[in-house]
Amino acid sequence: MGWWLRLWDLAYLWRAPWDIGGPRPELVRLVEDSKLEPCRAIDLGCGIGENVIYLAQQGFDASGVDISPRGIAKARRKAQAAGVSPTFLVSDVTNLAGIKGPFDLLVDNGCLHSLFGSVAREGYVRTVLRLTQPGSRYFLRCFVRRGRFSSGGEVAPGEVERRFSRQFDIESLRVLPPGAPPWADDAVYLMRRKGVEP
Repeated sequence: MGWWLRLWDLAYLWRAPWDIGGPRPELVRLVEDSKLEPCRAIDLGCGIGENVIYLAQQGFDASGVDISPRGIAKARRKAQAAGVSPTFLVSDVTNLAGIKGPFDLLVDNGCLHSLFGSVAREGYVRTVLRLTQPGSRYFLRCFVRRGRFSSGGEVAPGEVERRFSRQFDIESLRVLPPGAPPWADDAVYLMRRKGVEP
């Protein structure tokens, strides 16, 4: 494990900054409004598994993958305490092994924007394409850079569209109220893999 992976894993010794103490509210809303119905789902970069556990509680066949062994260990304990049995796997989303698609729903709550460099992001896109099929949905929450300053922990304006618009239709895009870093907007996309009528 490289030094930055060790650093990432260490974040789970405490409450990681991205841990909001439950599933992503925008994802919950989509499920409660029946815009996302029980299906085979995977959370890419699932951390301690809050979204995966919520989806499993709602009847989804849910899986989660994260590069952090400590995060996945916490996710497994939380799932057991919640009385659900989703699948969790320690793996790298840019070169994912041990998971076979297709999935009907992919969830990303801040994984894409945490990948540094075009090689890692291209590997991530290949994973997304390999795990989906026509009609698959893709929930993506990411920080979108505002202006010219970059911390590296966000996507460039138009990057999501450039990377995914050939294979996915963007069904909705929402910029959330303040909460992102001062140099970025917090955006939520819901996309559908092209090839079937909605």
